Formats: sequence, C-alpha cells, structure tokens
Amino acid sequence: MTPLPVAVSRLPGNDDLPLPAYESDRAAGMDLAAAIARPVVLEPGRRAVIPTGLAVALPDGFEAQCLWLGLGLGGRLWLGLGL
Repeated sequence: MTPLPVAVSRLPGNDDLPLPAYESDRAAGMDLAAAIARPVVLEPGRRAVIPTGLAVALPDGFEAQCLWLGLGLGGRLWLGLGL
C-alpha cells in the first residue's frame, strides 16, 4: 500500500494537545484527543460536539471518516467523534 500524505496541525491554543496516534500494533485507526478544558457529561439521549483542536489536509479525492460506532464503548453508548 502506498502511504498517503496527510497534513495535520494543531489549531491555535492547542499546542499541548497530542497528535493522532496508533495506540497499539493492531489498531485499525488513530486515537484522537479531545480539545476540552474540563470533562463533558452527557445525560442519557443527549449529544455534544467535542472539538479535536486539529486541522487536517487530505489530497484531492480523499476524505476522513472520524465517526466509528463499533463494538467498544462508543458503539454501546452511541458516542462518536467528528473532526
């Protein structure tokens, strides 16, 4: 597979935020940190927008998909993260 060049940068005010990273050898995708000052508590049935603090530039013809509701906690609780 040919590597795809992706430019990722932190938005102003997020200098200490970790960049996306694979957290295990078998990870299917990279983990993102939340750019929040304090924890967000969601009541049952409620939704919230959680910023990533990142800007991403992809080559023409490509898209990023950052909403994954799988078998883990996100799938059971309907949590997703948008970039």
